[in-house]
Amino acid sequence: MRSKHASSCGIHIAAVRPSAIRCLLGLTLALTGSITDMWGQSRYRRLGGLETWERELMATAESRGYGRAAAENAELRETIINYKAALANLDAGIDPLRWAETQTNLGRTYLALQQGDRTANRALALAAFELALQVLSEEYFPDTWGELKFETAEVYWALRSGDLPANERRAIAYLREALRVYSAESQPYLWARIHQRLGFFLSKWDEGDASTNLLDAIEHYQQALRGFDPERNPEDCAATWNNLGNTYLNLPVGDSTENARRALNAYEAATQVYSEADFPNEWASIQSNLGNVYRSLGQNDGDSLVRALEAYRNCLRTLDKDDDPARWATVWYNVGTTWEQVPSEDRRKNLQRAISAYKESLQVFDRKSFPQEWMTTQLSLAEVYHEAYLETGVYRTLAKAIDAYEASLTVYSRVEEPLGWARAQRALANAYLKLMTGDRNRCCIRAIESLNLALEVFSPDQHPDTWAALQFDLGSAYLEIVGQQREYHLRAAVRHFGQAAGSYSERAAAEASSEAQRHIGYAYLELIVVPDIWQGEAVIPVTQEDYEELFIPTPTIVEEEL
Repeated sequence: MRSKHASSCGIHIAAVRPSAIRCLLGLTLALTGSITDMWGQSRYRRLGGLETWERELMATAESRGYGRAAAENAELRETIINYKAALANLDAGIDPLRWAETQTNLGRTYLALQQGDRTANRALALAAFELALQVLSEEYFPDTWGELKFETAEVYWALRSGDLPANERRAIAYLREALRVYSAESQPYLWARIHQRLGFFLSKWDEGDASTNLLDAIEHYQQALRGFDPERNPEDCAATWNNLGNTYLNLPVGDSTENARRALNAYEAATQVYSEADFPNEWASIQSNLGNVYRSLGQNDGDSLVRALEAYRNCLRTLDKDDDPARWATVWYNVGTTWEQVPSEDRRKNLQRAISAYKESLQVFDRKSFPQEWMTTQLSLAEVYHEAYLETGVYRTLAKAIDAYEASLTVYSRVEEPLGWARAQRALANAYLKLMTGDRNRCCIRAIESLNLALEVFSPDQHPDTWAALQFDLGSAYLEIVGQQREYHLRAAVRHFGQAAGSYSERAAAEASSEAQRHIGYAYLELIVVPDIWQGEAVIPVTQEDYEELFIPTPTIVEEEL
């Protein structure tokens, strides 16, 4: 057998001893992903350019008896030393191809190294690859140049240091350059593989227009499916179908229902290869994806939601919490959101199921290890508890909603997500206003605090209806406070109701403004008994000490569990 790299410089590999080949294989096991991930075929089917290692280095590898243990870090470090020694005796001007191949293999060995700083190892690999690319030319060594462009693109994409946007741009550019030397006719597999990776990179790329990137990714995935042979490359086809489904599901343009159905067809195609028995991990991922797409179709279709739950159950049957805790918890979270959507005459039971699912996910999503996921789950749990209160009238359930809202706000970032943070503050305030047990005044004051925080984000110019609704809620909170300083709070209620009545947009004005005016009337009726209250005197601010005197407990109401 002759390597295409070897043939380009007249070097045969037939005489290479098996132990040296095993050494080469061992050194490639920890490349970006694995050989299966890089080339999409079995681990030992393709060696890239590794067959043309220098004879001296092969002899060294054999004499040291590396064999399968070549991937051990100590041996990899020795191999790096050997490559550097060889490069010291090679001249890029005299033997450019051997020099470039040695640089390439040095880079690959750095990628395989598991010890030390992985980011630094990737940077060293990139330096070696880029040096090789300065010597290799597209004109004289097109195949070797194209493959190295492909490998270098993978490392740029994986490099999480330095200028990340520039790294991602370079990775995409290198893959596009590599396509210049391959075609669907001459090298269908590698051509398809490059299209597949381009699709993946573009689907994750944050730069530029997201819709354009996703549409380009879809086109590249479709091209990849043209190049892969379903019989010879079934796993590559399945992986591409899966990624194509993910991209359709995330596509923000076009008909959302049609995009979801295209995603569904892609996932179903992937399941023709990924069976539960042969590919349990991949099968579980596809089941999770099927659940997601059925859930997206279930807004107006209860049957799709039932199918989503079935797909999630299939996924959880295969997933092991200990092996992949984050994915296990994510699926449980999705089960919770699905139960929230399922239409049923017994809404209370579905809410109980959603709560149970969210609690399952919180077994993994703790505040320390998964702060964002913990925050999101707490917020979802709060919303379900809040709705459960509206269904049952059980105040203990509302108290649990308040606890979950407050927990989520300990992590929710006002800087990163100001609108979401402000909505959570408003939801917390509304829950406090509904809580009719315990210290009612304290609940109202806590609601006022959250509403004022939300008003720091929502402005009357940019969010007129939300701003007006917050003013109405503030008026309601002040109206509920009893005890000392009652006049002050009534006056504050009138002021906020008045701001609400005059600020609703034309679309929302009629009913909402009328409701605000009615509440102004309620406050005025009580203020009638207070002479001269509206004689223009300045409002006296209420201090925290004043508030402490307002905390008048009300009888605790005994409730049932949800």
